[in-house]
Amino acid sequence: MKGHCDRVAENAVALGRRIGLKYDQLVALRRGGLVHDLGRVGIPDHILHKPGPLSEEEWVLMKTHPEIGEKICKPLRSFGLVLPIIRHHHERLDGSGYPDGLKSGAIPLTAQVLAMADIFVALTSRRSYRAAVSPEVAFGIMAEEAKRGWWDGGLVSQLQALIQETSASSPTSEAAPTLLSSWG
Repeated sequence: MKGHCDRVAENAVALGRRIGLKYDQLVALRRGGLVHDLGRVGIPDHILHKPGPLSEEEWVLMKTHPEIGEKICKPLRSFGLVLPIIRHHHERLDGSGYPDGLKSGAIPLTAQVLAMADIFVALTSRRSYRAAVSPEVAFGIMAEEAKRGWWDGGLVSQLQALIQETSASSPTSEAAPTLLSSWG
């Protein structure tokens, strides 16, 4: 998972730019991408690195990481727009996500954007419990999940177009390419 947060941040900012988010939202996406999983410091390593499926008890504990991350970052005055990203990056449009079970419009757009970047990078990266998949397979999975009502299909399509454009202009890109060459 080395570089995961950097790739998530870069892809989220690029997607945010593509859909016309304002500068302060792009800054929040960058910061949120870098720290969205900070709350995992409160999850035992044996759960984080478990090679097989998590037990129900382990899964309940894992689902607390957004709240832990939000609590850690709450004292940071410049994180007002970042806190909702940290807390809600695992929410789903149909209300089946966590930690709050938010639906549709209740989920901040920046959290939805970061979720798309996070899912893409996670799927295209090797994990202790599964191999990486190609970008094409990842977007197939994400499109199916959008049909189930989990994600905004428009955001999935926009991210897919960005990745395809980046891959076309950079044929030596990695499985989980980053979309920004630098961030000022």
